[in-house]
Amino acid sequence: CVFQDGHAGAFSGGEFSGGGALASSNAALHLYGCRFEACAAYNGGGVAGGVLWNSVIQDCTAQNQGGGVHQAELYNCLLVGNAALSGGGACSSDLHNCTLVANAALVAGGGLYQGRLLNGISYYNSAPSCSNYSGTVAYSCTTPLADGLGNRAEAPGFVDAASRDYRLLSHSICINNGWNEDDWMNEALDLAGSNRIQNSAVDMGAYES
Repeated sequence: CVFQDGHAGAFSGGEFSGGGALASSNAALHLYGCRFEACAAYNGGGVAGGVLWNSVIQDCTAQNQGGGVHQAELYNCLLVGNAALSGGGACSSDLHNCTLVANAALVAGGGLYQGRLLNGISYYNSAPSCSNYSGTVAYSCTTPLADGLGNRAEAPGFVDAASRDYRLLSHSICINNGWNEDDWMNEALDLAGSNRIQNSAVDMGAYES
């Protein structure tokens, strides 16, 4: 599914969440293989709550927190070009093997703010404070180097970032440097549809090399 130009009170002064999709408090929301484009809300410009698999959230905005997503759980997702007051890409979210690039925040956490990033890439984001991340980070590629196990600070080595091609070049330091989460990875596919684990070790980010 494609969710485009959805709005949830983002410009009317209301405190509404989930410009593209919202998980209510009494119902689970699971989305797979979706694209959210140019959606807007007070919190969670693209998505608020729920679980997203193999999805793209791009060019979404939030007046407050989570330009891309807010209080959500993500696997193999790409967040690019989103913006918010805090957490340009994501806020208060749990991210597994996600790539966050070119997101922006006016205050803090250009990529991720107050959440968890595992096996991820958060690079080339911008904010006055914590440009790429603010939260718990492990086995991820960020700058500056994040505290935590397995983190790297070198540039990730994208195929063509200018054209939003965030697959990994053959010399990328993100290849085979992730941590295998056996509970979901063994049968999973990456964002491009390839096996999530190759050569016995998972790569960082949404794409397996």
